[in-house]
Amino acid sequence: MIVANMKFENFQLKNPDKSEFDLYNYLGENKGIIIFFRSTWCSFCKRQLADFQNHYDDFVQAGVKIIAISNDTELKTSLLQNFLYLKFPLLSDINSELIKKYNLSTTYKDELVSKPAIFIIDQEKNIKNTFISEDYDNVLSAKIILAKV
Repeated sequence: MIVANMKFENFQLKNPDKSEFDLYNYLGENKGIIIFFRSTWCSFCKRQLADFQNHYDDFVQAGVKIIAISNDTELKTSLLQNFLYLKFPLLSDINSELIKKYNLSTTYKDELVSKPAIFIIDQEKNIKNTFISEDYDNVLSAKIILAKV
């Protein structure tokens, strides 16, 4: 169960270049938006990530850093990051450990993927808001999330 004001625990995942990403080091004293998306093949996910990229400067001005996570390989996340010109990290949770930890696991065509989800994290790394969808096409826009931070 995910509860508001619960601490979002630190994690390490792989960047597309296979270097280690550490959540707390990346966020520093900033707020964070953590987007879990189904996969690099998901057209709804791509539109959502592009929407967040279009509002990237607004998030930066608000002191918010964005991270997006799927269980795709580093190669697939790298290709998508380059294709969408994303300025924020696209991370690979290849073993779905984080996806499982936050009960976001679902299947699509017998493949384990993440439910669409967004976590809003404050400067103390507490979860302030969450949005978890059971439907792949029900994703929030960057403007709605920006208004909540």
